[in-house]
Amino acid sequence: MKTVRMLVILVLVLVGLEGVARSKTSTHVYGKGDPAVDVQAVQDAVDNYDTVYLHGTFDFGVNVVEITRSVEILGEGTYAGGEYLTKIKGGGSGALSSVSPDNTNVKWAVRDIEFDGAGVAIRTVYSEGFEVTGCSISPTGGAGIALTGPYGVWGLNVTGSATIKNNYIDLSGGALWGTGVNAMMIFADLEVVGNTVENFPRTGLWINSAGNIKITDNTITAGPAKPTSYRNGILVGKWFLPPEVRGNIEVTNNTITTGGHEWDNGISVEDWYQEPRKVCMVEDNVITYVGDSPSGSGILLLSRASFWTFKDNTINGGNHNLLAGIALYPAISGEPGPQAYNVFSNNHVFNANFDKGGVYVDSGALASYNEFIENELEDIGGGGFFVDGDCNWLLENKLENVSGNGIILEGDYNMVRGNKFHNVGTPHIVDNGVDNVIEDDD
Repeated sequence: MKTVRMLVILVLVLVGLEGVARSKTSTHVYGKGDPAVDVQAVQDAVDNYDTVYLHGTFDFGVNVVEITRSVEILGEGTYAGGEYLTKIKGGGSGALSSVSPDNTNVKWAVRDIEFDGAGVAIRTVYSEGFEVTGCSISPTGGAGIALTGPYGVWGLNVTGSATIKNNYIDLSGGALWGTGVNAMMIFADLEVVGNTVENFPRTGLWINSAGNIKITDNTITAGPAKPTSYRNGILVGKWFLPPEVRGNIEVTNNTITTGGHEWDNGISVEDWYQEPRKVCMVEDNVITYVGDSPSGSGILLLSRASFWTFKDNTINGGNHNLLAGIALYPAISGEPGPQAYNVFSNNHVFNANFDKGGVYVDSGALASYNEFIENELEDIGGGGFFVDGDCNWLLENKLENVSGNGIILEGDYNMVRGNKFHNVGTPHIVDNGVDNVIEDDD
């Protein structure tokens, strides 16, 4: 009798162990094109499986699928001609979303799916890991991909690492404030790499993260102008975030085409704290202006943006009217502060008519100890450098075919040395400040 009991117990133990080992790992779901069926089928799949393969066309209507556990959601990719084999139509403010505070440890990924008609295609408010790769997204609302903290709430929400890579986002059907990727008040290390954002009405990439930020190899193109106050190809910085969690920022090798709006900026950086980071750079980007309307600045610094490096960027004004090629400007919102210890080197600004100058330093920026080294300004209407700040260095810059004055100094204690002028309005240097040191003889 004891032998029988032991055998029964052993069988139960083995069955139990087998049940644990055979946890549900993957499933396949086929779209029916019916909101009454598709949403629940996908919800059941992501609730119970580690990997969910989606096939065909799904219709979410105005509903969303909530991600409550770690999962990979995979489409079939595209035909050779580029058409996606897996499509999700509709969806509310996040066709796929993780918005519950219970989901802080969730890690989820979405790959190779076309989204058409959601207010926001993919959204996470709480997660420990997040990835969107190889998707095509045409939203009707605020953003293609949104990583946002709970509004007005401090705390860890989107943490760990987040990757947005090789996606195509078309904002032509989006709302007035439409943004390709919106990452606001998150605490993750974020990579935004190799994406294409077209027809943005407000901002191509709007990134505010407490972690390390890498924005590289993206192609960003503005759409027709809408009545927004200003537009940015890339807007990056640190707002509302405690300085002790500030990571590094790299904005490199992006291509931005913008213009046609009264205030179009290529790359804007804004910072409400001034503690230096190990790395904070904007390098090797190409910004080109199209459209006939007066516009903003190729590179714009706002608030307390300090300790940044801007190197080897190209700004082509497209023979249009711009505020400036590079501008250090007072804050649009928030507390203004000194913009200090920035380095601008080997940037090329050309082919535009500038209202403020090829490089413009506004007095409200309280700019000091900034270095402008070996930059090239050519074929521009208006002045070259306009500097209304103190203790800045203008060294070995080249100015050619500039209709206005080469350098205008309104601030004090600046150093001007080794700059080259060819076919520049006279006088080449205008000194309206106090104790500026000028050692140019060309």
